[in-house]
Amino acid sequence: MAASAYISKRNEIVKAIRQIRKALRTNDTKGESIERRLDSLISRKTMITPEQFGKVVTDIQNFVDMAQKVAAAVQVVMSVMG
Repeated sequence: MAASAYISKRNEIVKAIRQIRKALRTNDTKGESIERRLDSLISRKTMITPEQFGKVVTDIQNFVDMAQKVAAAVQVVMSVMG
């Protein structure tokens, strides 16, 4: 493998790994937000309404979607390496 091809492939792998890190950071932030919202609901003294819990469900769906993006980014790294 020529040096320029090696450098190009390495740069492509690093770029893909950075995408994984970015997606993980985003999901970590989303997870913390969901935790705070759940803690808030747990500490309520009044009944939790479906509308209030619906916001949590939406956040969790977004969290799962981002986790799928992380998995896709991992696959990109593996395909670039292969």
